Amino acid sequence: MGLPRLGAPTMSSETVEEAIATLATFRQLSTIAPLVGTTFPDDPTIDRAIGFMVTTNIGRLLGDLSAVADAMTSVQTQNSSVDGCGARLACAWSGAAGSAAGVAVDDHARSRGEPLSALNELAASSTSARAGLVQLLDGVVRALEVISQPAIEGHLISAIPSALASGEIKASVVAAEIDTRTTLFDAATNAGRDGLHDILAALVGGLPPAEAASSGDLALAGEQ
Repeated sequence: MGLPRLGAPTMSSETVEEAIATLATFRQLSTIAPLVGTTFPDDPTIDRAIGFMVTTNIGRLLGDLSAVADAMTSVQTQNSSVDGCGARLACAWSGAAGSAAGVAVDDHARSRGEPLSALNELAASSTSARAGLVQLLDGVVRALEVISQPAIEGHLISAIPSALASGEIKASVVAAEIDTRTTLFDAATNAGRDGLHDILAALVGGLPPAEAASSGDLALAGEQ
């Protein structure tokens, strides 16, 4: 059984839910493990390990990250349409009043430089965080699919006890497969949980202090 292959991932709440549902097959190994002298996590242990996938609103979190980047694109478009308005206004409105109005408009446009720079950084962080989150969850989902394969050495899990009794499959082979699947489950869920925490921490930590203090929808989505 190989490690999950990463391609060009897509992700949604439904994808995560389907992966969690496939674990019903993985859980069936709990009745096989004692027959071949190995251990297997009980249901509460499995539930705790995948808790970050159950409690996190993946769809909302991904949507929030996309919305931030999309909003910044809209702001940049509007900002570009304002640049140079002062000069155009002064040309269209002759006299001292027109010149004063043009200077005021240009001053206002320049004053937005620092806030826009901060928004640019936030948009870049959101885009990067979303890509990282999708890649991370894709790896976890693929791992759960691998460990939930319904057969071992061509024998359905439900038929393993009879195959062991008849000698069609060796206990050592089954034990090794169960241990491999359990190790992959532990590695994938640990990486997913820690990775999600790091992505959210880096994103919120990158906000200006006033915004980070009330972390908003992005962090809330990650906690629900």
